[in-house]
Amino acid sequence: MLRISPKDLGVIYGAIRRAYSQSAHARKIRSEARVKATGPRGGKRFKCAACGAVKGAGSINVDHIDPVVPVGQHHSTLSWDQLIARLWCKEENLQVLCTDCHKKKSKEEAALRKKARANRTK
Repeated sequence: MLRISPKDLGVIYGAIRRAYSQSAHARKIRSEARVKATGPRGGKRFKCAACGAVKGAGSINVDHIDPVVPVGQHHSTLSWDQLIARLWCKEENLQVLCTDCHKKKSKEEAALRKKARANRTK
């Protein structure tokens, strides 16, 4: 039987997430958030769904409104098929967030996960 260490599982998980970020699915969501570039710098610009700020491509993320890993679960509890299905979800579950809003949302989700873990151990 194949035995994959937890560390290697995390590496594989990260690789799948990175593959998603380069997928046609994620590119489509980014293109829908694209706004006309203004100013001397030009370049691709995108509008954040949360704060409305217009940012460059390096400052935005495609975010899953309903998290890929549900609050109260760890990514290791999802099968690879479940993980992929949740990543390549319906477009209505996706939004473009600037880095600041994405970090804030991720931090809130992490706090909810921590609280759920603490409740399970009681």
